Amino acid sequence: MPMHSPDDRQGNQTARRVMRAEFRARPLLVLVFLCAVTAALPLHAQEPPLDASEQIWANLILARPMSQKLYLEYDFEGAYETSDDDPFKSLFGTGMVEYYPKRWLDLTGELVTGFSRLNAEEDSFEVSMRLGTRFHLGNNVFWSWLPKKSRPEILSKKRYSAGVLLRLEHRNFWYSTDRPSVADLRFRGRIEFKLALNKPNLGTDGVWYLMTDLEGFMPVGNDETAERFATKGRTRFGIGYRRSYKWRFEILAQRDKARETLEEPKDVEAYMIDLRVKWFF
Repeated sequence: MPMHSPDDRQGNQTARRVMRAEFRARPLLVLVFLCAVTAALPLHAQEPPLDASEQIWANLILARPMSQKLYLEYDFEGAYETSDDDPFKSLFGTGMVEYYPKRWLDLTGELVTGFSRLNAEEDSFEVSMRLGTRFHLGNNVFWSWLPKKSRPEILSKKRYSAGVLLRLEHRNFWYSTDRPSVADLRFRGRIEFKLALNKPNLGTDGVWYLMTDLEGFMPVGNDETAERFATKGRTRFGIGYRRSYKWRFEILAQRDKARETLEEPKDVEAYMIDLRVKWFF
C-alpha cells in the first residue's frame, strides 16, 4: 500500500479546500454575471437617437502594483468632441486602489475629479466616489518576474481573462452658471474580456491582445443631473500591445448610448476613439 508523506497529505487537503471554495463561488459568479447583463440591457424601448457625437479620448495611466494584494493607479483622461461647432471638452483625473482578498475577487475604490466644458455658456465640475467589486470568471495567478525587476501583477494563468465588475458611484456636480449643484447615485455593471493573440498568456512581454466589454448604467433614484452625455449603455472593442512590463498601449473603439439632460432631454449616440498609454513603475 503506497505511503503518503505529511507534505503530500497537506497538499491534497489544500487542493480540496481550494476546489470547495471555487465550487461555492460559482453560484455567486453566475448571479453577478446575470446582474451585469441585466444592467447592460435597456429598460424599455427608446426612440431613435436625435443626435450623434464623435469624440477623441486620450488616457495616460500611471500604475503601481504595491504587492500581491494591493494595486494603485492614477488615470489622466482628456476628451474632445470633433463633430460639433460648439464642442464638448473634458479633463479628468481618477485615482484608484484595488485590493485582492482572493484570486477570483477584487475590491475597488475610486476618486474622480474633473472639469467639462458643456457648451460656450456653461462648464461643470465633478467630484465622484466609486466603490465596487470584480469577480473573475476563472483562476488568476500573480506574476513577478524578479530577473526583470518587475513588481507583482495579478493576471490570468490562461490565454484569456474574463470578469464582471460591479460599481456604485456617488457623483457631485457644480456649474459655472446659476444652475444649482446636484448629486446623484448610479449603479454600473460591466462584463469584460481579454484574449492574448500571439503569446500563451497576457503577462508575456510582446503580447498583442484583444479586449472588449459591455457596461450598463442605472441611476438609483429620480434625480437627473444636467449633463451633455449621461451614459446609459456602453460597448467597447479594441486591441492592446504590451511592449514591456513598464509600457502598454491600447486603442479602443467605443459607442455610448447616452442622454443629454442640460435643457430638453433627448437621446444621443456618442462614438469615441480612445488612445491609452499605461506606464507601470
